[in-house]
Amino acid sequence: PDAIGELGALTELYLNGCTSLSFPPLRMHEDVAMVKRCLASVGPIVDGALALEDAGADEREFFFADVLKHPAYADRLGARVRKDPAFADLTNDKGQRVVELACFECRAQMQKALFLLRRYAVDKTPPLHFSATAAVLGATDHDKSDVKPRR
Repeated sequence: PDAIGELGALTELYLNGCTSLSFPPLRMHEDVAMVKRCLASVGPIVDGALALEDAGADEREFFFADVLKHPAYADRLGARVRKDPAFADLTNDKGQRVVELACFECRAQMQKALFLLRRYAVDKTPPLHFSATAAVLGATDHDKSDVKPRR
C-alpha cells in the first residue's frame, strides 16, 4: 500500500528474492529510499494535494508506469478526475495521457467522471439548437441500466 511511504522509521526493506511481488515493481526493490518516496507521492498525487507536474521524475515515472496499472486506485482516480477533469489529459514524457495508460478499471472510472452527470458524453459538435434561453446538445448515454425493454 502507498502508506508504506509514510513510515519514517523504515530504513531497510529487503525485497530480494521476492520476484512474485509486483508492487513496488522489481526495478525499485534495491532502493528503499525510492520505494518510500514513490509510495509517499501516490496519495498526494491521486488526492490532488500534489500536482503531477510538480512531482519528481521518479515519482512521475512510477505513477505512469505502475500506479495507473492497479485497479485498486480506480475509485480514487475517478474522484480526482471529478475534481479536476484536466488530470485525465496530463501526459508523460512520451506524450501518453493518464487516461490512455490506465488499466481498464481505472480508465472506466476516469471516463465516467468526465461524463455529464456521470452518464452522458456530450457531443463535441455544434449545438442542435441555440437560442437566448436554451441550448440543446447531442449526447450519448453510457448508463443503460434504467432502460426498460420495449413491449
